[in-house]
Amino acid sequence: MAQPDYTLLTTLNRCDNKPYYFKNTYGYGYGEVGEFFCYNEEVYEITALGGGGTINFASASFYSDYATAYAACPCGLNPTGEVSCQDTERISEYFYFYLDGNCSVGDQQVMFLNTLGTYDVYNFRAREDVGYDVNKQEFKQAPSLYTDGWNEYTYYGWNYENKVWNNTQSKTGILHTGYIPKSDADWLTEELLRSPRVYLVDKDGDLYPIILTNTEVIKPNLQIPGQVDIVIEYKGAYPEVRQNN
Repeated sequence: MAQPDYTLLTTLNRCDNKPYYFKNTYGYGYGEVGEFFCYNEEVYEITALGGGGTINFASASFYSDYATAYAACPCGLNPTGEVSCQDTERISEYFYFYLDGNCSVGDQQVMFLNTLGTYDVYNFRAREDVGYDVNKQEFKQAPSLYTDGWNEYTYYGWNYENKVWNNTQSKTGILHTGYIPKSDADWLTEELLRSPRVYLVDKDGDLYPIILTNTEVIKPNLQIPGQVDIVIEYKGAYPEVRQNN
């Protein structure tokens, strides 16, 4: 008796735990009891051969265990309808992830003039440190009781008093790219770190001019495999006057 060119399978959907009946049109003998296969991103277990064959599909890929099948098509990625695809069976050891505060994610855009006379933009997505460079100018003033011979109990001494008459502050910062390909790093060292015009771009798209304060530029060694981290240091091009009297 000639064998049919299909295989009838009675299955159990491991996502909704309901029985389904398949007709594997790939050929005869594909699929055995106890094996698993994927259909529409869900896992089915073959519980018996035969059945109504109401769902036609064609597959030669079957898995001997549920864990391998689940890795190939984890149910729930593309759910259809109100089904619960959370299986309580643990198939691996526990993994724990801890956030490192020193590797916080940033998203600072930097725009710079390149050697072709136009502007490039690069996003520094790793750690960002921001501060201020404070420059204070002082003057000396004699104590207020000088003409009275310092005969009051508030006398502070014979020395002049130092006071601040000018206070300017410039925004400073350090930006990290995170690990990037050496081709990107080579481009940044040539174009960004040597650029005469550099700007920070805020969330509204406004430009804040800065001056890079890196005193040394080292090009990445392209002969050594791996990735590198580019770091730029900067200060604001327009200091803020906090006091001028």
